[in-house]
Amino acid sequence: PAPARSRGTEQEYRLSSLYRKAQQCISDRNWDDALANLEQISLIEPDYQDSADLAARVWQDARLYQAYGLGAECLDKGDLEGALSYLSWVVNQSPDYPDATARLRQAQQQVRLVELYRQGLNHYSQGRWNEAIESFTTITTMEPGYRYALDMLADSRQRQDLANMHATGLAMIEDENWGAATEVFRKIQAISPGYGESEARIRQAERMRSLEGLYERGRQAYKTGDWLRAIDLLEQVVATNEDYLDAAVLLRAAVREQQLRYLGQKAGEAFKAGRWVEATELYQTILSMRPDFPHAQARLIEVQRQRRMEEAFVAGAKALNRRRWLNAIVHFEEVLALDPEHPQAQEQLAETKQQRQLDELYRQAQLSVREKKW
Repeated sequence: PAPARSRGTEQEYRLSSLYRKAQQCISDRNWDDALANLEQISLIEPDYQDSADLAARVWQDARLYQAYGLGAECLDKGDLEGALSYLSWVVNQSPDYPDATARLRQAQQQVRLVELYRQGLNHYSQGRWNEAIESFTTITTMEPGYRYALDMLADSRQRQDLANMHATGLAMIEDENWGAATEVFRKIQAISPGYGESEARIRQAERMRSLEGLYERGRQAYKTGDWLRAIDLLEQVVATNEDYLDAAVLLRAAVREQQLRYLGQKAGEAFKAGRWVEATELYQTILSMRPDFPHAQARLIEVQRQRRMEEAFVAGAKALNRRRWLNAIVHFEEVLALDPEHPQAQEQLAETKQQRQLDELYRQAQLSVREKKW
């Protein structure tokens, strides 16, 4: 029989085996196992080869890998804020990290596209067709396949044409050229039934005498905050004469207020239901339209906090299930940083720390058994 290996030779063999396993795990990007093997080496012989430096590099590579993965995942899910945060960190830490710069630029472009799209929608909602067309054209130039922008661009151009025709008809009404005005509004009606209440324009000759009454009722509705009624009445006024006193200004303001009311209701429903992504988008849209909208900024901050807590808790739970104790601790501590009284996070954090301690004790026990340290 072959002579038994000496204790030193056996230890060297185990260290070499652990080192090879760690290197293989690094090649496979299996960072957790790589760190586990290197940790065992450090417990046996802290100065073994370059294991300490290698562990530090693996820890950094693991963080880069995780941050890149989270950034790519956020980008794929449309969480542009998260994508920018993670990918910017990766690029700052490692400028040559594969695909990180490209992904970061993609995220930055998506942010720019979203901002342009919001600007376009804002212009669109206010009937500022030239500005809307400019925004949507810029989007389609940057990304030709942006379907929603293409649709909005086509619609904005049509509405711009309709607005031009509408202005022509109103000018004819101003000149009391009723026959020509009727023809113009009939063309508008054929293209977009109901646009600018074309039918009402055709009947405008009979309605001129009631113009003042319509305006007064619209103004009163505006004062009392009855936006839908104000919009209905003032649209009739503007349809007859868009320059009548301040009717057009009041109409735009009423439309904006109604949109804000609707968005506020939808945002409140999403907030109560815990639909954080939807609530975030709605409150951001509201704030882009009116930065001082009551409670919107505070609600947005709270929504973002709830969303981060939910994401961190889910990530912590996944890490716990996979026995990745350090990752789980980081995520649960992130939840508690946002809400120190979060009962589930407190319980899960305590359980994770206990499991990690048990694992460590178990490893130490195994090591003692191997070394016959009874």
